[in-house]
Formats: sequence, structure tokens, C-alpha cells
Amino acid sequence: METKVKILYTLTRCLLAASLCASVLAAGDVYAQERGGAVVSPEEKGDDSVNTPWSLYSFGLYYKYNAIQSADRDPRNRDLDLALDYFNRSLKGSRDPGSVYDQISDCYWYREEYDLSAQYARKSIEEKGKSIQPYMRLYRIQVAKNEYVKAAETLEEYSASFPKSLQAKYELGEHYFNRMKDMKSAQKSFTGVLELTRNVPSQEYYRKNSFIYLGFIAYRQRKYGTSLRNFQRAFEMDNDDLEALFFLSQLNMMLYRIDDAEKYSEMYLLRNAENQQVHSMIGKIRYMKEDPRAIYHLGRVKDVQNIEGMIASGLYYERLGDDGQALPLLNLALKYQPGDIPVRLALARVSLRKKDAEEAFKQYTAAGVLMFKAGLHALAVKNLERADSINRGVPEVLYYLGRAEEKAGNYAAAIRYYKKVNDAARNSNIELHVGYLYGVLKEYDAAMGQFNAVISREPKNPQAYFFSGLVSIWSENYRAAERDLKRAISLENDHEPYYFYLAVTMEKTRRINKAIDYLNLAIKHDDKSARSYNYLGYLYADNGLKLDRSLELINRALELEPGNGAYVDSLGWAHYKKGNYRLALEKLLLAEKLLKKAQSPDPVVYDHIGDTYFRMGERVMAIRYWNKSIDLEKNGDIERKIRNLQKQMKKE
Repeated sequence: METKVKILYTLTRCLLAASLCASVLAAGDVYAQERGGAVVSPEEKGDDSVNTPWSLYSFGLYYKYNAIQSADRDPRNRDLDLALDYFNRSLKGSRDPGSVYDQISDCYWYREEYDLSAQYARKSIEEKGKSIQPYMRLYRIQVAKNEYVKAAETLEEYSASFPKSLQAKYELGEHYFNRMKDMKSAQKSFTGVLELTRNVPSQEYYRKNSFIYLGFIAYRQRKYGTSLRNFQRAFEMDNDDLEALFFLSQLNMMLYRIDDAEKYSEMYLLRNAENQQVHSMIGKIRYMKEDPRAIYHLGRVKDVQNIEGMIASGLYYERLGDDGQALPLLNLALKYQPGDIPVRLALARVSLRKKDAEEAFKQYTAAGVLMFKAGLHALAVKNLERADSINRGVPEVLYYLGRAEEKAGNYAAAIRYYKKVNDAARNSNIELHVGYLYGVLKEYDAAMGQFNAVISREPKNPQAYFFSGLVSIWSENYRAAERDLKRAISLENDHEPYYFYLAVTMEKTRRINKAIDYLNLAIKHDDKSARSYNYLGYLYADNGLKLDRSLELINRALELEPGNGAYVDSLGWAHYKKGNYRLALEKLLLAEKLLKKAQSPDPVVYDHIGDTYFRMGERVMAIRYWNKSIDLEKNGDIERKIRNLQKQMKKE
């Protein structure tokens, strides 16, 4: 990277010199003699008319340009000496000494007299010039002398004086990252580059590479989700960037997003078929998926002399059915990496063939639990069911089967497994959770049966009353919800969820002041509850109360949970209520975008956007968004707004 920048720097200086010398070249023709076309100085010619600061400066440029075109050291230095003489003489009476000092610094740079080059670069900077060149030259000299702190200060100085300089911000980021290992400062610089290039598509080089550096920084900080997003942005800008593609494969594998990891690994191998690390990743993914193509990738890695090679070799021989070679490799791999899922699966398969049911059960259970914890819920169910088929009714296996089915959205199957766990050993928490899942399925009578069973045994269990109250809200039985939530509070009066959902009940029954009181109590008992801050702020806004306080509360919620689309909607709605329609629209459209990205579109947000467009006089857009709202959820009030506005528009 440094070599590329140095080449670009030199080319830029050459082009600048060529441009500035255009007039001098013409003057050179005037002073050229018959002796081979050599340029004659004004003194030789005896012409004092050109002995002015600008003319002397121009001749300095001419000789410097000649010098940097020369491949021979001695002629180059002779021309540089002439250039220095002219530049120094042009200083007297110059209107722009900063540019002259810059040229003198450049001459010393090409003479490799770096201390003098640095001295004159600093003089140029002190003259408040507008060029980046003396800063960059001084920076490179300081880097060459390992004066990294001074080098950073030089770029920081330029960046502060000229905050729109992409090159300074980008080089500063690279300097902090590569030389000073200061990830916080590097992150700040690269984020600054992205801000500057947001609406400048021609700066894709800086933008893409800033995303890559930010990906590396997040990776080092173990913020793997953030790292993944940055590499994804870089790859979207350049589908041929192998570095971004490699890290997309690796990060998705680390996060056990195995479908994406497999996709990016395939793409990478089309461009670089020899990368053993990627073959190892895709081989292990396909092994877990029982895809026969796994053996090809594992075979490409099995002879590598490291732990991944050992694992690949063990998996490879297991697939071939060569248990004699597979087993010692797998057992050794397990000692080094006990959390490796494919190794556990391979040991389970070998154990089954050896008719060691106990070991097969142990390894399938371990693999299934690891898969569940990694978010591979469908694969977890598959392998836990294998464990259950070997040894029926083990509570731990049934419990994780229930959890995996629940995470996969299969609530009825989850209930069956949880009930089996409870049959083996009664557990009130399991019973309450089963009731909660019945509530999710809108089987409210079954849910209440679970809660009442616990209450009859444990009349002082606050969680039983809480869940009963929660499901009563879902079934719109607000009187029962209020009764049970108050009972929960009487038994445990410092639990934020109880107050939060009691506030929901109060709002649903239009007791807004009571709802506000309970939300204040929720915040009192949990001052980190983003949902309580947001809900209270929204209630104030929606009812036209304490609008400034509303904004404070919602902004506090967003501090705790940045990027929450529902909270951004609340912020937009508060601005709407204050009459700040343009700002409201900006926030509401952002909320729409965030919720769409989260695959959670909200009819209320579309209604709010429609109302805002209506207030701004954009009636077609208002109708469009109101229609979006009722497409998601029928609402008579919104339908009336559409009909009334359409009638009004027809009359006009």
C-alpha cells in the first residue's frame, strides 16, 4: 500500500510540475541556442526583464521538471541545484512563499536530503499553504525515521486544517492501523472517510478500503457481526475483492451462518481453488449437512500438518468408513477442540458402526447441544432426535429438543417436548413456559390451564400471575390482566416487566395517566429499560403531553438500543406532534428502512408516514403510505382517511 501511494505521489508531483512549467517551456524556446537546444539562463542571455520572482520560480520549475525526468544521478542533481538556486532567488518579493518553500522541499526530497526537505516542508506549512504536498512529504520523512507519533500529528494537523481531504484522513487511518496499532484512532479516521465519500461515488477506492479496514478493526475487537457487515459492504462495491470474500466466508463460519459461509466459500474457490483454509470450511459445512461433496474438500486438506488438517483427515476417513484411521485422529482432535461439531458427529457415527450405543448417544447429544447454541436449530433437532432414538426419555435431550423446536418456530413440537420433560420431573418454570407458548399459538384456554395449575400449587409464585396477566393482554381480557399483574407486583414489587405490562393494560383501557405512572415505576426499578423509556416517550407524544420530555425519553431509549426501528418511529412521531414535519418525515422514513431490514414492517409506522406527508401537502404520498398500512393490517380509521382525502381531491 505504501509503495502504491509513493508512486502516486511522485506521478502527481510530476504532473503538477509539467502543468506549471507550460509557460516556462515556451520561454525556454526563446532562450534556446543552437547548441543542441539547451536552455540558457536569463543571466547568460543578459536579459533582466525576466528576472522577476515569478520568472525565477518558473525557471526553477523547469529545471526541477528536467531533473525528475532524468535517470542519471549526476545530471539530475545538477538540474536540482539550478532549480534550488532559482527557487531561493524567487523568494525575495514572492507573493506566495509557501509554494516556493514547498518546491524547495521537493527538490531536497529528490536529492534524498530528507532533513532539509522536512525543514522546508514545515516552512511551507507555516505559511498556511493550501497544498497537501508539504504535509505528505513531511509525513513520509517522519515515517522513514520511525517518528510515528510526529507523523500522526502532521496528518492530524492537515486533516484539522482541511477537513474535506480524503487522502489525509485515509492515510491517517492506515498510519494508526498499520504502524501505531491504535485501533480507536484508525476507526475514527476510516469512519471520517466514509462520511466524506457518502455522496461521492467517484471515491470508491477510499470507500471500499475503509470498509475493509473497519472490518479488520471490528474483527480484532471480536465484534464479528460488525466486522461481517463491513466486509459485506466492501464486497458489494467490488465483487472481485478476494480479501473481502475470504473474510465473508470465515466470519459467517465463525458465526455459524453456514449457508452464507458455504455460498461465499464456493465463490472464493472459483477464483482461488487452492486455498486450503476455505476448503476446510466448506468441507466441514458439507459434512454437517451430510452432503457427499464434503469428501472432495476434506481430501484437499487432509494432509496439511495442523489441527485443521488433522480434523479434515479424521472426517475424510470416517466418510470412507475407515474407522481404524479415523478414530485416533478424531479422538486427538477432540482433545484440542472439544467444541468442534463435525468431530462430535464423526465420533457418533464411528461409535454406531462399532455398536457402542452409549458413546454414540453421548456424541450426538453433545453435537446437538452445540448446534443449538450455535443457532443451527434444524440440525440440532435432527441430531438430538438421533440421540433420543438411542436412549429414550433423557430430560436433557428432550429439553434441548424443545428449545431447538421453539427457536425454529415449531411451537407445537416444542410444547410436546417440554411436556415430556415436565412428566419426567415436574418443573413450574417449564409449565409456565408451556403456557406462554400456548398463548403465542392463541390457545388461550390451554395457556390459562397451565398457569392455574402452577398457581394452585404455588399461590405465592409471582411469575405465574405475570404470565397469566401477559396472556390476558393478548386475549384482550384487560380486567383479568390488571388483576393478575397487580397480584404479581404485590409479591415482587421491584420487577420492571410487571410495571411495563400493567402500563400496557392501562393504555388499552385509556387510563393514560395511570400508564404513565406505571412506566415511571418501571424505569425506577430498571433505569436501563429502553422499552420503558420509549413507551413513556411515545405516550407523551401520542397524547400531546410534555413533548420536550418525550424527545428526551425516546433519545434515551435510542442511546440504550441504537438502530431500533420502533424507537426511531417514536422519535419521528414526537417531532410530528411538535410540528417539525420535515424532521419527522426523515426519522419516520428511517424507521421504515430499519424495520424493513429487520423483516418487521409495522402498519403504525406507515400510518405515521402517511399522516406526515398529508401535513406537508403531499397527498398522493399520504394515500400510498396509508394503503401500505392497511395492506398489513385492516384499520377502519385509516380507510376513512383515504376515502375522505380521495373525495376532497375529486372535488378539486
